[in-house]
Amino acid sequence: MSDDRYVLITGASGGLGRALVRRLEQEGCWLALAGRDEGRLREAHPDSDHPLVVGDASTADGAASLLQQCQQQYGQPPDTLAHCVGSIVVAPLHRTTPEQYRGCMTANLDSAFHTLSAWVNALRAAKRPGAAIFVSTAAARIGTPNHEAVATAKAGLEGLVRAAAATYANAGIRTNAVAPGLLDTPAAAGLISSPLAREAAAKQYPLPGIGDPSQLADLMAWLLSPAADRVTGQKWAMDGGFSAIRPLVRCRTGTEKIPLSIPIPHHHRSTPMITVTRDPITLNDVQDLANAPFVVEGQNDKAVKIYFESVSNRDEYVAMETHEGVNSSGLKKIFDEMAENPDTGSIN
Repeated sequence: MSDDRYVLITGASGGLGRALVRRLEQEGCWLALAGRDEGRLREAHPDSDHPLVVGDASTADGAASLLQQCQQQYGQPPDTLAHCVGSIVVAPLHRTTPEQYRGCMTANLDSAFHTLSAWVNALRAAKRPGAAIFVSTAAARIGTPNHEAVATAKAGLEGLVRAAAATYANAGIRTNAVAPGLLDTPAAAGLISSPLAREAAAKQYPLPGIGDPSQLADLMAWLLSPAADRVTGQKWAMDGGFSAIRPLVRCRTGTEKIPLSIPIPHHHRSTPMITVTRDPITLNDVQDLANAPFVVEGQNDKAVKIYFESVSNRDEYVAMETHEGVNSSGLKKIFDEMAENPDTGSIN
């Protein structure tokens, strides 16, 4: 081996986990690949010689079992931990069921707590230093609509990372986190299932695009390496600037039509798109709206005459000139009023 580090990768059958396995294989690390489902692990890594360890990291007993299996494989606990377990829940608070919330907390926070606890206990018993990396999200730092559950879980994870870094620094144990935006992985496939949905998602970032898990894996590998031995208790964002900056918005003048695809909420299916224009919005611009389902909710029914620059999620539409949120109820009212006033065909 060119690198004698021993790395436990949890969630190794997921998109990010697979990318990190490939990255650490290049460095010649010893790897143990962990997951709840042995079949999925074998399917994700069909040609791998790395030991597979199976268990539920979201429980104390399951996490302890993973560490015991690791120790049996190599005769020592892993000195490096990459925790890639997690789930995505995109739903507003009032539509998040107790089961969804509990599942989100279990996958994202409970698993991190129990895995870190079992790993730290194993290292302390062996009197060894170590480094761990966890995966947060941009939504834990900046308020993002429809992310209440996952933001709660990941904000808790970030607190765990900082507290553990402080507690175990004297033992030479480092803990850090990365915080990506939307990644192009199977877990996010439902959010970017069509070219138009993908384009809309990419435009919400100051540096437009969907995150590449291999790029995040590069950052994680560095944070786990000796080159980062002075880094602990930190969260590293890789989100195209989403959580830190507001991009310059350029607004044109005049009445020329500027087509832009805007998603209309269509839950549990692919998101239908319409094309609207600026100054004014006319009936012709929304002729495809007749069969698009609406979720008629919300308080903000203010009619606006504006160019919709970007979309942050399925239910909220941001008017960039005024920064006033216009939800699906507000858009429906605009279109209904236009239908009632065919002479003008527009709303001011």
